Amino acid sequence: MKLKIRYFGMLAEITNMEFECIEVDENIGAFMLKDLLEEKYNQFSKINYKVAVNENIIETDMNLNMDSEIALLPPFAGG
Repeated sequence: MKLKIRYFGMLAEITNMEFECIEVDENIGAFMLKDLLEEKYNQFSKINYKVAVNENIIETDMNLNMDSEIALLPPFAGG
């Protein structure tokens, strides 16, 4: 299955793109996707980024499907 992943901030700088589509197994979870991306982009593992699925930051793993909107969000600053 093909997933579209959006990158923001320093994550977009690392990948040199704002989004990419990648081919993954049908039964992939969000945390497994995160592991795959950290293998592909080693610098990701040094950043405390969040994964958002369908505009919600996730704290627990969940299965993804080809309609899932996935975004990787860098640490936020501000107040």
